[in-house]
Formats: sequence, C-alpha cells, structure tokens
Amino acid sequence: FNEKKDIYKILLKYTTSNINWKADYVGNFDEENSILNLVGFITVDNKCGIDYENASIELIAGEVKKFIEYERLSNRKTFGVTAGSFKVAEGPPSFEESPVFEYHRYTLKGKADIKDGEIKQINFYNKNDIKVEKKYVYDGAITRYYHYENWRNLGYNDKVEIYIEFKNDEEVLPAGKIRIFKNEKNQSIFIGENRIPHTPIGEKVKLSLGNVFDIKGERKIAAHERISQQVYKDTYEIKIKNFKKKDVVVEVIEHLYGTWEITEKTHDYIKEDAYTIKFPVKIKGNGEETVKYTVITRF
Repeated sequence: FNEKKDIYKILLKYTTSNINWKADYVGNFDEENSILNLVGFITVDNKCGIDYENASIELIAGEVKKFIEYERLSNRKTFGVTAGSFKVAEGPPSFEESPVFEYHRYTLKGKADIKDGEIKQINFYNKNDIKVEKKYVYDGAITRYYHYENWRNLGYNDKVEIYIEFKNDEEVLPAGKIRIFKNEKNQSIFIGENRIPHTPIGEKVKLSLGNVFDIKGERKIAAHERISQQVYKDTYEIKIKNFKKKDVVVEVIEHLYGTWEITEKTHDYIKEDAYTIKFPVKIKGNGEETVKYTVITRF
C-alpha cells in the first residue's frame, strides 16, 4: 500500500456574523458661496473572533436579506473593543466602487489587516466645491389624516426646517450618517446631522439640519363645511413670520386627501404628488405673509 500525498489550493467561502461596516460623512458648508466640501469614511468593526491578515476587503451597499439564527445566551462569545484599536487611514480615497447584482460593491485598494476587536476607519470619498441649495420648509399640519368634524382647535407645528440639497454627480454613496459644519471666524461650528439613504449617481441628497430660530409658522382651518355625506369644503390659512432682516423664500407644504380640488388660492402652488402640494412663498425681512386656499375634498 503506497500512500500518495498531494498539495491542493482550496478556496473556502463562508458567511460569518459580528463583522460589520458603516459609512459616515463629514461636510464643511460654505454658506456665502453655497458650496459643500464632503469627506466619507468606511468603518469596519470586527467582533467575529478571528484575525484577518493581508485580507482583500469588499463591502456590499444595499439591503441584503439574511436570516439570523439566535443562539442561547450561554453559548455566545463576546468580544471587547479597546480604544487603542481605532485607526484612521489618511490620504486619497481607498475604495473602488462597482455594481454587483442589485447592490453596489466597494473594493479596498490593496490589502489590509483587520484584527479581532478592531475598529478600522478608511477614507473612501473626497469631493470639494459641491453646489448646494439651501431651503426653508414649513409643514404645519401635525396630523396625517383628514379631520372631518374635528376641525376646531386643531394644533399645528410652528417650526420651519432648514434643508440643504445637492446632486450626487460622481460616485454611489452608501447610506450613513452625515454631520455638517460651518466655518466661521476661524472656527468650525456644528450646524446639524442626519442620515442619507443609499444614493445612486445623479440622485439628489436632501438633508434636514434642524429648525430655523427666527422664522415661525402658524396654521389654522378658517372655515369648514360639509356639503354632502362624502364631500367637504375647507379653507386653510398658513401664516409665515420672518424675523430676519433679509427676505427669505419658504416652501409651505400642505397635505390633501381623497379626490381634491382647490377652488381659491392666494398663491400659486406646485403639485409634488397626488396628495402633497407646495407653495413657494417670499417673505420680506421683518415681515409676514399669509397663504390662504380653499379645497373641496371628496371621499
């Protein structure tokens, strides 16, 4: 009996848990020139119990369905993360993006070590001078349903939100948290944060950064009439007060229901979708403006 020994190369593919990644963004907003400088980082968090040395790394951006079988707590192994294991890679973007199936794949240029318990942060996106549009938006209705006979003394939201909006021209952006800073008098001031969804090339990114301090809104139902069992007539009044010295434009958002028809209006509106309209309203400095419209709703 002769025993023959050979050496084979084996490619082993498997899935594991407790190794994850996320995207984070930091933007510096130049309000005077309406431009944004944006940096993106990928953070890889390895808690799977294995060191990966000289590894090729591919990250999938998208909603990949995966079933998780939960083990008993007594059989779980926990892994700690030390503060000293947090690393930031400097320099130009380190990832190349390409589509795969219905998702997007980010491939790390070169190799990397990702040790158990390590959090590694890698720069993948740098873009300067992104053209940004700043918008004020007032959505005064608190409820998202028709009021029927409960129309007297309805509450309203008085806060006007500040948005910035820009077009994603160059690379697919994976979903993640974005923090925006504004440079002012030799210091960087944090002005808001939000999350962006997975954003393909050519799509707009619209971010709400918070509420405006010196623009306020009021909303009320000035008249309500039941024309028949399923037909109602309402008149709405939305007042915007501008405490700034300069003129502003506020987008007033209104939500409609059923089959609707606007019969009277003080301002022109834009139909956003089947149940949403927008009034672009200019308000002078230290002034106020009232939008009034009448709508017939059929259910």
